[in-house]
Amino acid sequence: MGTGLVNSNGDIKDQRGGTSVSPATAASISDYEDILRGERQMIMQAVLVDLAFTELELGNSLKALSTALSLLDLPQCSKMHAFLGHIYAAEALCYLNRPKEAAEHLSTYLIGGNNIELPYTKEDCEQWQIKRSTDTEDLNMVSKIVPDEGQEDFMFLKPDEARGSLYTNLAAVLSMQGDLEQASSCANLALSIMPDSLEAILMTVYLDLKRGSTEEAIAKLKRCSHVSFRPSDPKS
Repeated sequence: MGTGLVNSNGDIKDQRGGTSVSPATAASISDYEDILRGERQMIMQAVLVDLAFTELELGNSLKALSTALSLLDLPQCSKMHAFLGHIYAAEALCYLNRPKEAAEHLSTYLIGGNNIELPYTKEDCEQWQIKRSTDTEDLNMVSKIVPDEGQEDFMFLKPDEARGSLYTNLAAVLSMQGDLEQASSCANLALSIMPDSLEAILMTVYLDLKRGSTEEAIAKLKRCSHVSFRPSDPKS
């Protein structure tokens, strides 16, 4: 490097008279840009999840499906958000009377027969939470929000609950396709994972009624703390 191309601060001078950034500054800028990209990705995932849910609640199934698919197409989409993308896409397809395509989304997690793998692990949730907290702290946007030790991540279902939710949704899709035996098997697996889940209980009750097992359906409802029975009064 010729004389006069480096100034007293160690910055490299441009031969046209300007001063370029130092290697250390360039590295800092690169790190900052990486943080911004990560922030944009996390924000986009959260926005698309919320938008897909909102469109479903509003009855806009096509928009919900399009939004869920956009979420799944995001590069580096977290496993937790991908799980929600598949769930919302499947629900939208059911509303559109396309159960076969809905089943394909839920079958993403099938590993043989009716065995469903965990869509994500507790470590996945922790890593995502740490990354989010680290990035926002580095950008000085919000204070650090890592949960206290022993505190569960409130943003997502626990991995086992997510697996149970997949079983419940798969039972609903299979029942739409007329496969009541497989649907009942999935619903019972969901209930074994989440015995207090109202959705799982009602799904098993619905399938019992569809198959004519009225007594089993009533027995399950009586065990459900969300349902109360009142004696009938012929005079009322």
